[in-house]
Amino acid sequence: MADRLSAVHERVRLQRPGSVPGWDGRWRGVAGLAPGDKSGEKVRAVSYRTADGDETGILVYVIDERDDFSAHDLEVRAIFAVDGEASAALWRFALEHDLVGRVKAWLQPAVPPVQWMVADRRAVTATLTDHHWLRILDVPGALASRRYAAGLDVVLRVADPLGFAEGTWNLRIAEDGEAEVAPASDRPVDVELTVGALSSLLLGGVRSTELALAGLVHGDADVLASLDRVFAPEVTPLLDIWY
Repeated sequence: MADRLSAVHERVRLQRPGSVPGWDGRWRGVAGLAPGDKSGEKVRAVSYRTADGDETGILVYVIDERDDFSAHDLEVRAIFAVDGEASAALWRFALEHDLVGRVKAWLQPAVPPVQWMVADRRAVTATLTDHHWLRILDVPGALASRRYAAGLDVVLRVADPLGFAEGTWNLRIAEDGEAEVAPASDRPVDVELTVGALSSLLLGGVRSTELALAGLVHGDADVLASLDRVFAPEVTPLLDIWY
């Protein structure tokens, strides 16, 4: 099972900002094969395959038995799906599992799509927790490492008390989404922000206009709106494994 988890997750993570590669020890732990895992014998898995036999989704879970035999807990250890068809099928399997009254899952999007699959959205409770911490050290390297939604030419003034990201930078994004970043000294600054704010913006899960309300970003409203447009990712950022 560990190899199959790895294969599906590798396809999924390439689609989602913030996701990182797994490793053999992580997948063996999810599969219940780690030494000392008292729940290992209870681990079960189900996969989703297309008509052509392509495995595009996998769900690993454990049934936690309760006193009420008709309302056990189903704990999701991992659920990875390459597309919406596989995701919906796997979640339906979990939600409609016999003798299960509650489904629990960790490391899901802040607004989980599964909430749209149930008749009563209030039945879905999402709790936010800290998991992913990102701190930019190399501004040109970090900003040029991702693609953007549109073109933009803007000068950023980054404040960094440690000095790593400190400086004035010209972020030039082509219409194809490729970016070039270089020091800027002869152009007026369009946006001033802290390195923490820039690190939050990098993956696209936070808007510059929201950070401006917190006093962490300063700039003309039109420029900040443009930043929000170009930094917007196709998929919500998510780190979907523990590391």
